[in-house]
Amino acid sequence: MIRQEIKRLFSSWMFRAVLIVSLLIPFLNSYDSWKNIQNDLEWRKMGPSGQVENLGLSTFAGWIGIETYTSGYSLFFFAFPLLVCIGYGWSFRQEMDNGYINQIVSRVGKKRYFASKYVSTFLSGGIILTLPLLLNLLLRMTYTNLALPDPVYTYFNMGNRNFLGPMFFTHPLWFCFLYMLTDFAFGGALACLCMTFSYFIKGRVLALPIPFLLLMVWDHISKTYLVQEDTIYTASVLRMAHPGPIGYYNPGRVFLLVIVGILVITTLITADRAGKRDVL
Repeated sequence: MIRQEIKRLFSSWMFRAVLIVSLLIPFLNSYDSWKNIQNDLEWRKMGPSGQVENLGLSTFAGWIGIETYTSGYSLFFFAFPLLVCIGYGWSFRQEMDNGYINQIVSRVGKKRYFASKYVSTFLSGGIILTLPLLLNLLLRMTYTNLALPDPVYTYFNMGNRNFLGPMFFTHPLWFCFLYMLTDFAFGGALACLCMTFSYFIKGRVLALPIPFLLLMVWDHISKTYLVQEDTIYTASVLRMAHPGPIGYYNPGRVFLLVIVGILVITTLITADRAGKRDVL
């Protein structure tokens, strides 16, 4: 049943359309970074030594998961909570409204159906959030170097207090992959949260923006009321999804607890829903 549901996921035109959009947005980052690199190279050639400083051209300096100045970064990390939900978070409510659930449950049972739907929804959110980050990293490797980040230089938007921060300066590729793995879980959790809201809200469209709105409201509260002069870490979960710090460091334990909390709550609600004997 899970294999069949995953097949339905990848055959969904909505999922494929949203995935394409999410993959295209980081190209704005690549374009802006390419222009900056060309300008930087021209400026350095006019210097007295004529030598190019490799650190400024490092893959890790302008990766969309680190930098905070391109239009691609701004758009992607603003829109991703909507994208991960639009991708496949609506599917349960649609199948409930068109009667598909009753047909499939009569053949495989409610527990297997809900389990497969939960897994496929989780995968959809993780893929939509993480694949663009991976593609952007690989694309940057084609026209930049892999110079090891140096905390002395301001090219790199990172600090040791950030989640996985020390690893960024010693094993930057491991940092990128581990943070993308964490973001995969976060994207999947948001998609499952959208699916959980659709259990109780009629209309497949109405539940889609709820995770996005919750993150935006909490981001506003954290910026307005939770920032003091001695604040070091951000309280905004929306900002924690960006591997590089946005004004304040990302607290790793808080981010992981939020992800685990969402997954536990949505899993319990889904299990309760699957265990009920009422007619869908």
